[in-house]
Amino acid sequence: MRQIPILVLAMAMALLSLTEVAWGQIVRRYADGSVRVRAPFVRVYVGPNGETSVRAPFTNVESPGRRHLRSRRGQPTPADPASLDWQTVRRMLRSGVARLDRQLDRLATGQGWKEYLQTDMLGGLVMDDVNVPPDADSVELLREALTLYDTTSQKEQFRAIASLRGFQTVHIALSELVLPPVHRQRRMLAYSSRALEHDLMRLETGSQWVRYFQLPNEVFADRTARPRSAPLPPTADSTSEQSLRRLFDAMASFDAVRDDSRYGPIINLPAFKMTYDRLTTYVAMVSETFSEAQLEDARQIEVVPTPPAEPF
Repeated sequence: MRQIPILVLAMAMALLSLTEVAWGQIVRRYADGSVRVRAPFVRVYVGPNGETSVRAPFTNVESPGRRHLRSRRGQPTPADPASLDWQTVRRMLRSGVARLDRQLDRLATGQGWKEYLQTDMLGGLVMDDVNVPPDADSVELLREALTLYDTTSQKEQFRAIASLRGFQTVHIALSELVLPPVHRQRRMLAYSSRALEHDLMRLETGSQWVRYFQLPNEVFADRTARPRSAPLPPTADSTSEQSLRRLFDAMASFDAVRDDSRYGPIINLPAFKMTYDRLTTYVAMVSETFSEAQLEDARQIEVVPTPPAEPF
């Protein structure tokens, strides 16, 4: 069976060598360099970047071009999506859908794939350019779409589709957008905290600052990204009172530095602001599950002396 696609492609090449009259009847060359071949029982498309689609009896072969498999500058496909805030992931989904649409348009079966992968629906679902999680109704639709992308990525016969950069970008964005907000905020906080630790260790007193800004261990419990097709975490989440108290202690430590101009070298670190903002949001989220009495008790912070100030 592996020989059939080769034979079909050989037939296509033979068709391209026919007379000028036959050429005009069965072959079309487009301005972008792509070529379509239509003959009895055979359809061949060769795109401008080498992507190929061959349809014939007992054969349906699709292969993306080499250029499509390379990451282009500006395409957000990070190794750790926890580095991205909600607004960036929303943009990531929109740009991924647009790119996937363009890639599928070059395939003979592209329209069918666009309908199956729900690109029209996804393109308009998170249009608001805001830094907040999607609403519950949108999450439900995103979860249903994620199931389709998970299924496609697991099947060997659909490898050519799953390897498209647009598909991969959408798949990553969907996996992030369906996460429970508290769960994802915690992962985002863990990522920025690690980045801050890395930056602080470049300072002379870095190890002291790392201890000073230390967060509860539970923040780092699920720092890794969700593997493709892995079960989604539960929508409910919980934080112990002890961890909440440590979170308030951490907030107090950040506030003490943030409000003191002596700590300019620390305050000006990009990872400091990112961690502070994400910590503030995370504390607000988990506080919603506690009573006022519990919050009041947690706010009885333990004052920790700040490390020596770094010279400007």
